[in-house]
Amino acid sequence: MSRSDRLALDSLPPAAAVWGCSRSQRRRVAFRGDPLRFHSILFDRPAGDVDRDEPNEPAFFGDLNLDQVLESMMAGREEYELKAFFYAPLRDVAAVRYRHEILRDLEKTEALESIGAFAEKLRAMRAHLAQSDKLYYGYQKQRWFLDAVEIYCDAISSLAEDLMRLELTSRGLQAFREYLTDYAASDGFTSLARQTRELRAALAGVRYCVHIRGSRVTVSTYDGQPDYSADVEETSARSKQVAAQDACSTRRPAAC
Repeated sequence: MSRSDRLALDSLPPAAAVWGCSRSQRRRVAFRGDPLRFHSILFDRPAGDVDRDEPNEPAFFGDLNLDQVLESMMAGREEYELKAFFYAPLRDVAAVRYRHEILRDLEKTEALESIGAFAEKLRAMRAHLAQSDKLYYGYQKQRWFLDAVEIYCDAISSLAEDLMRLELTSRGLQAFREYLTDYAASDGFTSLARQTRELRAALAGVRYCVHIRGSRVTVSTYDGQPDYSADVEETSARSKQVAAQDACSTRRPAAC
């Protein structure tokens, strides 16, 4: 994919702006025409956002050991940079109710699992993008990027379908679901998903021959030669089975 394709993907304002993204990848989004304009899962209005560039821990956190509690909560989630949200108290009753409604929806197992699966897919997407940036060979970089786009499209489509099946009562998740459904059906997203599928299918149709002789590997054009992949896989499977049997024989029969 070209640089313009990458920039097009980066500029999209999907649900990834809410769950599973780091600070630099978040976007503020609004759904056109909805009675409750969707801005955030945490805040009922844009003005409620916090300054995440310079978070300041309140002085009382240390006195109440809340700093230790927060560190425990953030373990394994550092990439999301969420501490600033815990430093900023809600002083509006309506904002508190807004969050409580969403938390009640997330108490439902299916809703929580859907959001969790979405976050994991976006984490995998970011890992692929990071790997793509580390690589040197152009085609290899592009393939990792293509895989990242495929994961992204699947994450959006799956979450949109999951949320449509759920009975959500909170204003925030209802607005988010409507926004996400609209985005998943948009020309930009459907075009991205279609092009990704077409590229994957085209790559799957590429056939070539690999000649291995000692430490020398040669790749050549496919010209009707027999495919030994199945034979290699079968031989490898038999070898693993023999190794497992040998390992088992060294232990007591009951352990096998």
